[in-house]
Amino acid sequence: MKSGPSDNNSADFPIDVFDAQSSFRRFCTLIEEDKQEEAKIIMRDAVEAAPTQTVLDQFKQVLLRAPQKNNLLIVDLASIYASKGYHQLVKDHLLPVLQQISSPDALKGLNALLSAPSTSPQAESVFEDLSVDYQTASSTTAAPRPSVMDLVKKSLPELLPEIPQNDAAIFEEDSNEYAFTSQASTHTQNSISSGSFLLQLVEQNQFDKAYHLLRELRELGTSIPMSPSYKAAITASITSHDLSVTEQHSRILAWLPLLPDAEPTNPCNIKPIIRHLNNMPTTNLKLLADFAIIMAGKGYTTPLMDCIFPIVIRYSKFEIGQEFLKNFHNAYKRFQDNSQGMVQDKGAGIGMHIYSTAIRTLARARRGADAVALFSEAISMSIRITKHSLDILVSQLQNSGQTELLSKVQDLHSKQLWNEEIPVHSRRLMDLDNLMTSKRINLTSDLAVDLLLLQQAVVSKQLPAPKDIANFMYDYANAGPNDGLTLLLQKALDTSFLSSNILLFAEMMLYHSSHRYDLILETFVDHFQLAGIPREEVLNQHRRIVQLREKYIPSPTSPTPPLRIVSRDKLVHPRGKLWPTVDHCNFVWAALVYFAKSEKTLERLYIKLLRFAEAGKDELDGQATASASSLMAPLPHETRRGNISSMAFTPFIRPMMRAFGEKYGVKILRDMTQLGLRPTIYHYTELAAFYSSKGFTEKAFLVLDHLEQHPQSDDSSTASLTALPPTGTSIYDFFASQKDRFPAPDLACYVALIRGFIISRHAEAATEVARRLSRSHKYVPGEDSFLDAALVHLRELQVQGNAWVPTKY
Repeated sequence: MKSGPSDNNSADFPIDVFDAQSSFRRFCTLIEEDKQEEAKIIMRDAVEAAPTQTVLDQFKQVLLRAPQKNNLLIVDLASIYASKGYHQLVKDHLLPVLQQISSPDALKGLNALLSAPSTSPQAESVFEDLSVDYQTASSTTAAPRPSVMDLVKKSLPELLPEIPQNDAAIFEEDSNEYAFTSQASTHTQNSISSGSFLLQLVEQNQFDKAYHLLRELRELGTSIPMSPSYKAAITASITSHDLSVTEQHSRILAWLPLLPDAEPTNPCNIKPIIRHLNNMPTTNLKLLADFAIIMAGKGYTTPLMDCIFPIVIRYSKFEIGQEFLKNFHNAYKRFQDNSQGMVQDKGAGIGMHIYSTAIRTLARARRGADAVALFSEAISMSIRITKHSLDILVSQLQNSGQTELLSKVQDLHSKQLWNEEIPVHSRRLMDLDNLMTSKRINLTSDLAVDLLLLQQAVVSKQLPAPKDIANFMYDYANAGPNDGLTLLLQKALDTSFLSSNILLFAEMMLYHSSHRYDLILETFVDHFQLAGIPREEVLNQHRRIVQLREKYIPSPTSPTPPLRIVSRDKLVHPRGKLWPTVDHCNFVWAALVYFAKSEKTLERLYIKLLRFAEAGKDELDGQATASASSLMAPLPHETRRGNISSMAFTPFIRPMMRAFGEKYGVKILRDMTQLGLRPTIYHYTELAAFYSSKGFTEKAFLVLDHLEQHPQSDDSSTASLTALPPTGTSIYDFFASQKDRFPAPDLACYVALIRGFIISRHAEAATEVARRLSRSHKYVPGEDSFLDAALVHLRELQVQGNAWVPTKY
């Protein structure tokens, strides 16, 4: 029977390449949608059409992304190949995986197929055996059939006419101008064309279309030229609010390989990408780790070591962080091997930098045991650790009393290739918990001289108290240009984390005293890792502040938006953003309370505060939580010195009592004690001031009586809490449960009570508080402006009575 045209095509091309590619894409989609029955049909058809190892590898790669979930499909794939006789192929590529994820019962059928004799088709002759049926025909010599060219020649004249000279001008002369084009392959031309179109879509901000095109080009194996312009697609994926966490992760990792490698002469600036990654509301460690490893393979170690690497090391479990460190190190070594001498930092240098940074990070996170284990691993690999890193590790171990680990560090240090003496000392590294007693320097009235003194203090790390620095900043900012303050802060950022923290704390203190809470948030976002605070709340408020500033139109009636006293555009972080302390975070909580204009927002913010105090991190939204299991745990929000301090509760007391009633003040104190945080004099002052301003005389004096009669001799903010947690809800129940655990009243407490009673027009109560104040504090006119004003208003109230109009406090 004569074969038709379709049969001839089928013989020449047994598999339609485009249909196979389309089927495989459909298979991948069905796997993602968990439609396994439909996926099985497509897989069987593809294998039946071409049972090759290439096809097996394609399906295996997709199915092994989730082996437990795709267990039955993997068994089915192995059974198909085994039934066709490809026993060795199944044993080498699929059986080891199935033995780990499948039960023996599930593999009975497959084992039976593998134990049967192989039916793999052998090489057989495609010719028939000799037969006498064709002897006559074969002996007859048939005339050869004419070729197509012979037939064409017969239809043409023997000699074509010559081209007239007048028409020769239409032809170009021979030239090598098109040599490159003639030699270029069709694949290269298609790659250039596809890459140009992809880049065009990105430059036109059509990121969804560009991403889908990128996936198709990758599936076809098309080479795509690298370009810095793809940073826009990465940034768009990071900042998008419409993508799920998983989709966001996939898109970022898809675009990253298209960024060019780091070159000394023309580096690609990835710091904006890092800034957006750090400011993501639900940053997860898996994304940061993948980003760091990919970019390390492109040579971008410096910005990664400053901003991304410490975060992954600090918050990962030790085993995960250890694996990340090795992958990061190996990725950069591969870049070095391929750089052909372009990279100066070779081998041991980058290894020392990576391991030293990791050990410092773990030590500062109070993970001394993990830091020592990493030190031991570095010694076994003949990697040296810097003296600076060992100093920090030794100091942390001494402060925590871990003598066994300390002796182990000394033993390991003796095994290093070089030895310098490790200073063994018990001095506690200075932190912001003792800033109020910092060494004072004598500031003069000459701002230029004071600026020079502060610059010297930044280098020596002997800065004055933050209050003195804040006063200097205020005077300097009002005197003229602020370039000196910018240079002072930049000097601190260049030389010392401690000095930077103190200066920024003083700047935030200045904004707090002037009620510029927007500048507090801006300072925090500009300079600190978003830890210890509810990231999403802070970023939402910060975006709102920036948008208001961008939309501002100057006019006589609208005030100019306030700016920081330093020029943030001129500041850089050569060693990465700072880790905040709880003292910095307390200012942020106060700012968030200020911007919480509704009762619902205020209550939601307080619930987040309790979660921070309990777990040290914010509760993520449902979308992020659902994907957390596959992306490792999201970034915890912990500060350098614990989860949270009692001072974070202070700004909540009065607003919550105004919004939900006076009983809510006791609830806050009860929540604090249940969390192991003791209320300080600031909390009792807020409580008593609210009672006095609302005329609750008995409750106000109840607070004052307990403060005066049972003062604590130790620091109430740091002493351990041993009293039983309160069980009642009233102020009386609370004080009964606390017994004698109260701080002594200070001058601010008495002044707040006097002012509160003046507001509620209780002159007798205010007079009694003033009398008690005189017993413990000698009044010196002019020493405290708030006390002076309160006593003046009290005398006016006593004279004028109800006719007196109180001043708004």
